[in-house]
Amino acid sequence: MAKLALVRVIFGVTTILGFQVSALYFFLALIIYCTHHREVFGW
Repeated sequence: MAKLALVRVIFGVTTILGFQVSALYFFLALIIYCTHHREVFGW
């Protein structure tokens, strides 16, 4: 349960930072999405 919340928070933060700071954060969000897509969307 904590892992699920942590993955969603990190994915959200890196996506927001991708808009605000640098496209490198989008790359990190993409890596998180590819490895933990079940935790991000819950299915």
